[in-house]
Amino acid sequence: MKRQYKWIAFLIGFILMFTLGVEITPLSERAIVAGLAIDYVDDAFLVSAQILLPSSDDSKSSGIAVSSAEGKTIGEALAKISSETSMLVAMSHCNLILLGEELIKDKAYVALDYMIRNAYLSENALILTTEGQAKEILSAKTAYSDMTSFYIQRELMVYGNYKEAVRRNVKEYLSSYYTHNSANWLTKVKMIEAEKPQMGGSSESSGSSSGESEKVYVFDFSSCAVIRGNDYVFEGNEEVISGINFLYSKLNKGDIIVSDGHATYCFYIIKSNGDLSFEPDNYTAKANVKMDVILKEIISDEPLPFSVSDVEPPSEVGELVKNYVKDCVLTAFETSRANDVDIFDLYGGFYGKKGKKWLELESGYLEKSQMQVEVDLKFF
Repeated sequence: MKRQYKWIAFLIGFILMFTLGVEITPLSERAIVAGLAIDYVDDAFLVSAQILLPSSDDSKSSGIAVSSAEGKTIGEALAKISSETSMLVAMSHCNLILLGEELIKDKAYVALDYMIRNAYLSENALILTTEGQAKEILSAKTAYSDMTSFYIQRELMVYGNYKEAVRRNVKEYLSSYYTHNSANWLTKVKMIEAEKPQMGGSSESSGSSSGESEKVYVFDFSSCAVIRGNDYVFEGNEEVISGINFLYSKLNKGDIIVSDGHATYCFYIIKSNGDLSFEPDNYTAKANVKMDVILKEIISDEPLPFSVSDVEPPSEVGELVKNYVKDCVLTAFETSRANDVDIFDLYGGFYGKKGKKWLELESGYLEKSQMQVEVDLKFF
């Protein structure tokens, strides 16, 4: 009975607090942030917010706008945006954070640590870095959407299932930051000018009244920034991205294209995932990648003894696929190691396997380490 009384008292107190002590800001007075860009310019943070503009009807938005402000801290910049828009900045719906090229050189963690602690930002928000200023990307007019933040989210949520783009959220970034080597990576988004798509049903020009058409853009996600701690170390290419994805992502789309000098083969990825095992005493990490594929296309000027309709090609063609996957994983590992980045957190794996005894072996572990890759390939 005493427990029931406690619960009743708690509920009464909660209801009173909620009805008497909580002031709810109406939507018309809130700046709902859908995407945020953070740059570091002249020793100050430049924060840009893509905002859903309120309307008289709280159930919908009247449009979008990008508002920017500078501050010695991110909090100061956000406060200025609130002051200039006369609205309370609300981050609960922000699912995209763009970090500018200058910012990630030494302030990526500072920015994200503030956001996750103080701005009610979802830990599942996607985080990317940019070529140039993040503000320019967030403010760009895209060829296929009115809102940059939604367009990039949609692209990565789909494209991230392929091997050619890495997908990273705030939670994953901060988790990796606290590993021994603080190795991290972020998709690097680049802006590419494009032609405005032709709209059906009208022959009128899409240009402005002055005869000049508005520039529109698409985005490229084919490289990544590899970071150690607070330092931007190097830019990973598509092979590095693929190597990371083969071990860390569960892929269910994308192509693998290989050639034997006589023909080119295109395989479609049905399913792929990888894992790592560790042997601390000899500094060896073993990567195992399991992959299901379909032979989709053959390009050859010569007749071949098999065709696309065959379920399984000759073993030597399968070896081409295996070698491609191995090369990608090893390239990611070796390129990172050459830059003193433990991209696959071997330290954590060795320590987890060996326990405190690993501390006797840890000196110079990354230089001594080696990676072995096995690929279990199945054809469908």
